[in-house]
Amino acid sequence: GSAGVAAVTLKHGSALSTDGRYFLQAEMQLDAAEWELLRFGEKGVPTIGEWLAQKLECGESVGIDPAVHSVDNAVKLRKELAAGGVELRLLDGENLVDAVLGDAREPLPTAAMRVHALEHAGLSVCEKLELVRGEMREEGAGVLLLSTLDEVAWMFNTRGQDVPHCPVTLSYALIGLDFARLFVDEGKVTAEVRAHLSDASVEVHPYGACAAQLQALVAEGKRAWLDAATGSAGMQAAAEAGASTWSDGCGGDEPAAKKR
Repeated sequence: GSAGVAAVTLKHGSALSTDGRYFLQAEMQLDAAEWELLRFGEKGVPTIGEWLAQKLECGESVGIDPAVHSVDNAVKLRKELAAGGVELRLLDGENLVDAVLGDAREPLPTAAMRVHALEHAGLSVCEKLELVRGEMREEGAGVLLLSTLDEVAWMFNTRGQDVPHCPVTLSYALIGLDFARLFVDEGKVTAEVRAHLSDASVEVHPYGACAAQLQALVAEGKRAWLDAATGSAGMQAAAEAGASTWSDGCGGDEPAAKKR
């Protein structure tokens, strides 16, 4: 499936919240003795957060992997849980589902990136960077996080093969007023792509290094811009860890989304 949120509790059962596209499939595949199906969007059906707040006892907590929940989703979930006196915790460490899967988990894709020709892109990477930096200056931002894959592809005029039928690559980007960094599995970066990025002074860094570098940049005093609708709760936590106060962070739609 492509949409759904699951909750597993120690003593109060488990639930799957999904929309109408998957009601029949869920009914056939879920063990009704173990799982409750929450038909998202139907009248009177609770969200996963509301269900947890009803099931858990006051003082209990719910853990999530902050890498796979947006800032907005985490804020909404925390509010729903708080209504029942339940705490939301961002887990630090391996995703528990991944830990259970172990070697059975499918490996991350390794297909090579390619350059998206200027005749199709319309603007060079340098031109796009200057457009985005103009909006960063207006907003007072010192660093912009891009985490939506199509926005990263647009920003750097690259394409990938990591998602079927969608030419994107698993990646992040950090854009500053005087730097641009792409975080990606470096094995995917061909010599042509590396030269293309180098021409625009774009640095290539390991995929897993983005959060630590964001934290370090904020610690230097740079004001961070992160789109709460698409940026992960984990990336916000990294920025918060580097800041004396997060109230100075930028909000709203980030400029790459608006410029596309």
